[in-house]
Amino acid sequence: MNYELRNNLKILLLGVACAVVAFFFLDHPLGVWLRKGPFAGDIRRFISCGELFGHGAGIFTAVALIYVLDQANRRKIPRVLACALLPGLVGLLIKIVVCRTRPYDFDYSHAIEQTFTGLSFFQNMSHSSQGFPSGHTTTAVGLAIALSWLYPHGRRLFAVFAVWVALQRMVSEAHFLSDTICGATLAFLVAGSLLPHEPKNHEKR
Repeated sequence: MNYELRNNLKILLLGVACAVVAFFFLDHPLGVWLRKGPFAGDIRRFISCGELFGHGAGIFTAVALIYVLDQANRRKIPRVLACALLPGLVGLLIKIVVCRTRPYDFDYSHAIEQTFTGLSFFQNMSHSSQGFPSGHTTTAVGLAIALSWLYPHGRRLFAVFAVWVALQRMVSEAHFLSDTICGATLAFLVAGSLLPHEPKNHEKR
């Protein structure tokens, strides 16, 4: 088994494990708490600003900054775009097939399992049933991975931006925690496969 495949399996297994734990033990209580609106005023407005990094406007801003401020890396912009956009596209295809009710439209007197309502196969789609996975989180993590590859010294900052997006999606009741975890896992798998990797020393021999 090669280095990249082993890494992808580890990411997949870890992501699935975290998503399962979140689904069965955290989605419901966290959703109930967020429904009460624990954040207000400037704090909520600050959290809302996080959406930008997982939005097309955030991608455009990042690419524009690279183009203007880092001419040596202009040729890498297409790969940055691919890492940000392709995971989001895959996530979109999943969410229009797998129906999951968004938190804002869910009755918490029901079991969390009832958020999944079946498969749509591109028919009878509605925004409130496209909760899985989180597209914004998928895009944000893909962009963060690409920027971390381009600017390794900023990887912690980019990770914070990605987490900020996931937090905003939950606070706005657009997604459950497990949706953001699955979106992040998907981004790691897709964006990670688009970037060159460095095998461990013993695998170069």
